[in-house]
Amino acid sequence: MKQNPKISKIAIFYAIIAFGLFTNQTTLPKQEEKAKEGEVKTVAIMGYDTVAYFTQKEAVKGKKELFVVWNQKLWLFSNLKNRDLFQASPEKYVPQYGGQCAFAMSTGKKVPAYPERWSVENGKLYLNSNRFASFLWSIVPSRVEKADKNWQALQSSSKK
Repeated sequence: MKQNPKISKIAIFYAIIAFGLFTNQTTLPKQEEKAKEGEVKTVAIMGYDTVAYFTQKEAVKGKKELFVVWNQKLWLFSNLKNRDLFQASPEKYVPQYGGQCAFAMSTGKKVPAYPERWSVENGKLYLNSNRFASFLWSIVPSRVEKADKNWQALQSSSKK
């Protein structure tokens, strides 16, 4: 039995559209290419959705199919809206001090942070390494100024 070539092309066209709609294909081709080409060195903040701290006021794990490659990191998001907000203005949502523990940075040390220990202050995300660091971060006066100064010094020394 011979098929009508016109019908086959139409069927293929609709099948492609349906596949895109029903598989929730949400990643951008350029992002996938960057990830495949090795431009990604690490997953940012252990796979947590950095925008969710601002929009949902909680630490939320991102989904592997909703990602953006930015600044050599793979950023995961829990929903499309958060991914789109990040793409529009990534600097607004990234954690301060490269995602390092904010309190440790205020003492001049670089310590990995844990995404479940966080605060948003003056529109900026700060991560800390544990409950005690979070507590100290919340009570130490001029902590942000100290951490900012130490972070700048660390950034300057690493460029030399």
